[in-house]
Formats: sequence, structure tokens, C-alpha cells
Amino acid sequence: MLVGDDGLWIVDHEVAVAGRPVFDLAFLAAHLTLKAVERERRFLLDAAMTFWTTYREAWPESGVTGEELGDHVAALMLARVDGVSKVHYLSERQEGLVRELARDQVAGDGTIEELWQRVRVLNGPAAGEHA
Repeated sequence: MLVGDDGLWIVDHEVAVAGRPVFDLAFLAAHLTLKAVERERRFLLDAAMTFWTTYREAWPESGVTGEELGDHVAALMLARVDGVSKVHYLSERQEGLVRELARDQVAGDGTIEELWQRVRVLNGPAAGEHA
């Protein structure tokens, strides 16, 4: 959903929901996180982190926590590798990594930031990143 001086636009009608905002946040964050599993796309984690930081600063009253967002992102990541609406850009090995990341997230008390940090260390640093 985009909001501006000229009005409101629903960008993706298929997944727009009314209610707690965590699902909408998680849907975007899961998409960026899955894409970032590929080494050359790690910069997308920076975009996700910037979005999350800006969101919390702009609307702290939403009540969405890093732990809650992390769990929702993990669930959506699993749905996208093992569910009906699978992503087709991950290798089998990467799908296995996603399963492991998501399981660890749901089993623990981690935050979305910790999940993103685990994605960052997959396969070592990306080109241009430092270990």
C-alpha cells in the first residue's frame, strides 16, 4: 500500500489485508529475504532493514515487534519453498538453507534482525562485502 498527498494506492490486491500490519510487513520482508539468500542479492537485506527501521520510527504504535516479524517472515519463507506458491529462483541447496533458517527462527526467540544476520553469513560474504 502506498500513501501520498494524492491518495492511497493498493499495489498488490492479492495480499492486501485489513488488521494487524505484521502480515503486510512480513510479506515484503520475506520477499526481500528470500531474494537475498542468493549471494549477489545480499544488498536487499539493507533495503529490508531500512524499511523496517523507518516503519518502526514512523509508526511505533503498530506494536509489531522484531520477534513477531521474524516469526512471520520465517513462516512465509517456508510457505514459499514448500507451499503452493513456490519461488522458482532458489536452488535445492538454497531451499534447504531457507528451511534451516526458518526452523531456527521459529524454534528460538530471535528477532528479524538476527534472521537477516544469519542470511548475511550464508556462503560467506557477497562480492564487495567484508567478512
